[in-house]
Amino acid sequence: MPALPRPRPNVSNTPPSPAPPADPRTPEQARLARLAAVSVRRTAGNALASYGGAVITLGLGLFLQAFLVRQLGKAEYALWPVIGSCTAFAALIPRGIGAGVGRYVAHAIGAGDTDEIERITTSVFTALLGAATAYALVVVGLSVSFEALFEIPPGAEGVGPWAMLLAGLAGAIVVPAGVFRGGLQAAQQFIQLNLVRAGIFTARVGLIVLAFLVDEASLIWVGAAFLVMAIAETASLVVLAQRVLPWQRLRRRAYDGATLRKVSSFSAWVLLSTVAGLLYWHTDTIIINKLLDPTWVAGYAIVASLSINAYQFVVLGCQALAPAMTVMHARGEIDRMARAIYRTNRTVLPLGVLPVLFAMIFGDELLTLYVGEAFREYAPLFWFTGGAWVLCSTNQVCNSVPEAFGRMGLASVGAFVAAWVNVGLSLLFVLGFDWGLLGVAGGTFATWIIYKLGFWTWLVARMLGVPLRIFVPRAMLRPLALTLPGLAVLLAARAADLGHGLWALLFIALSAAAVQAAVALTVGLDPADRATVRRLVRRGLRRGRGEA
Repeated sequence: MPALPRPRPNVSNTPPSPAPPADPRTPEQARLARLAAVSVRRTAGNALASYGGAVITLGLGLFLQAFLVRQLGKAEYALWPVIGSCTAFAALIPRGIGAGVGRYVAHAIGAGDTDEIERITTSVFTALLGAATAYALVVVGLSVSFEALFEIPPGAEGVGPWAMLLAGLAGAIVVPAGVFRGGLQAAQQFIQLNLVRAGIFTARVGLIVLAFLVDEASLIWVGAAFLVMAIAETASLVVLAQRVLPWQRLRRRAYDGATLRKVSSFSAWVLLSTVAGLLYWHTDTIIINKLLDPTWVAGYAIVASLSINAYQFVVLGCQALAPAMTVMHARGEIDRMARAIYRTNRTVLPLGVLPVLFAMIFGDELLTLYVGEAFREYAPLFWFTGGAWVLCSTNQVCNSVPEAFGRMGLASVGAFVAAWVNVGLSLLFVLGFDWGLLGVAGGTFATWIIYKLGFWTWLVARMLGVPLRIFVPRAMLRPLALTLPGLAVLLAARAADLGHGLWALLFIALSAAAVQAAVALTVGLDPADRATVRRLVRRGLRRGRGEA
């Protein structure tokens, strides 16, 4: 048997490396620390996950809207935006209770307080059960009186009440699960949330198409599909939250009235902001239905939804930063919050605003391809719905600042007052000046600019302690200037009378996107972010060549 080799003695002068110190934290503390970690890589990953989910849901959403318009016809489809407005207003009931869950759970994660997470979950969930019941009762009442409340286009009688009931009950079912969605957002689990969202959306579209193939096209089937998938979404959120945040559990002894009042008092301010948002957009639908032509709701809703979908590329890129902003505030890193706003706007806006600009400039061609020549006349509305968002896009990331500070009072009151001004202006332009659909959109545009571009900029700069002379150029002017090269490409293509047909529009969009990407990678991104991108590109190239 051969002799075993002897171990070689350590003849170098270098002492052996000491063993790494043991982590003094408990497994629970270490897990919380990982959930509370704030980094550029994590925020960028969450943003990319949101963009990936958006590509799926927006693509399917565009397909579904065009499918419904063509299958149902203009008259029956015009009821769907009205139903959406009704359910949105009914959803205000739980919004006043659970809207602050994400903020307070994120703060508890940052502070490492698992008992607080349990108290928030149990207390708010209990209240949301009661709110969901009230929501369902309101939905039943709206369904019974639907055809007495609204103008029904000829040929669409008898459909609205049932579609209203099914879609409304779907909204009521997901209400209690909002506490778990808020916890997942607080834990920065955007990848998992987007997987659930994309999966539910895909299954819902599949159910609607299948129902239309098997039976006749009807809004009732659309409402039924929403109800079925609401049950699936609720179950998915509960299971996922239990895996990621095991402290989000329901225990009778954890119910705490003081915690519920704390979260609800914050949620009340969020509720006021939500009411303002509904008054901005959903009252437009009701004004058109009651004061103009009810069939016009279809065209207005299509333009508004296309503008909203196009703007999601800004919203999603900024939304991923919200939990991190709350954690930074919990740590007292106010200067870092301001820098995060500057860097996020420079990163998101150059490409994020481009879809909205494209819809504004080529809206007539888009509508013709999307839903037919009959809707081409609604294209000028893009300049109102999209234009306001472009000018105010720099403040999208700023939405998380009052929430992170826990000071929603002034922001919410300002939003509520501005929303009523918006309703008043829209009514004035429609009834006093007889401007029709442009008057409805014009009131929203004017108020949005005054409130979001003026008041909100002042408010956020004040909270962060940054003078306006510094905040406005860094957070607003420079990021908006970075969108001008892509805008120039779009305007040049329009001036040259290009953009007729699908392939021409795709070529123009890709050309503008390439220009904007070049701007972002050269002068757009913050120097630190540019260095990170270059490093990742070099690493990818080395891997592609098989280098170590």
